[in-house]
Amino acid sequence: MTFYRQLFHLTYLVGILSLYSSASIAQSINVYSYHLDPPFHLETSSTDLTVEFISRLNQVQSEHKFKLIVINRPELNRKLIDQEPYLILWANPIWFKSKDKNVMATNNIFWDADIWVSHQSNPVSYNVPSDLIGKHIGGRYGYFYQGVTQLIKSNKIKATLQRSDMENAKMLLEKKIDAFVMSRSSYLYWKAINQDTSKYSVSISPHDAYQRHVLVSQHNQFLLPMLNKFISELKLDENWNNKMKLLGVDALVEPMELELNELLEY
Repeated sequence: MTFYRQLFHLTYLVGILSLYSSASIAQSINVYSYHLDPPFHLETSSTDLTVEFISRLNQVQSEHKFKLIVINRPELNRKLIDQEPYLILWANPIWFKSKDKNVMATNNIFWDADIWVSHQSNPVSYNVPSDLIGKHIGGRYGYFYQGVTQLIKSNKIKATLQRSDMENAKMLLEKKIDAFVMSRSSYLYWKAINQDTSKYSVSISPHDAYQRHVLVSQHNQFLLPMLNKFISELKLDENWNNKMKLLGVDALVEPMELELNELLEY
């Protein structure tokens, strides 16, 4: 075999091996989660709901390696404004339309709601945002509360912003605020682990109800069919449903099957 023919075969072989190697390396894709409270984020456990979701997503396919990035809401807002590629877990497209008008979403993972929590000795009755006029409320950095944020900006409601539900709960128990907003799923988690909620009063009417999805930027829209298939199969997975039950949020998976008055109890 001539030198040039040997060189040709060697070059061809290197090219084939390079293609094979590239195809076998999973593409790394960041998944952002800004939910820093249970059941989405647990400081003392490596298997919170977010970690479990990402772990299962990586188990059912090998083409992509999904990497969890825990981030706060203001930082995430900046990434969207800068038009960076993203996947955002546990979110609703309505919350991010002002940052990215082209935001897309998967099928819903489960339903949730924001609720107002006040002190049992001074319960706050909530039906509409104007019910909070004159109150001092607790909220979260970087969040927008429809109807309430506007009243805060006009100085009709006083607000103290925190980074976690527990910080807001501490302010409430010390009677430094009148009420704070938190997700129903987080409150259900408190009840599931038998955390003392006897000093709290929860508004019957939620601030709002919504579905939680994976949000997808235009850069990653090719992932939507795979993600939707994964979510559909996840809802039928016995181990996942047991995990949801353990964390207290199993009733939120398909609440449309419940009567309205039952839904309001969750």
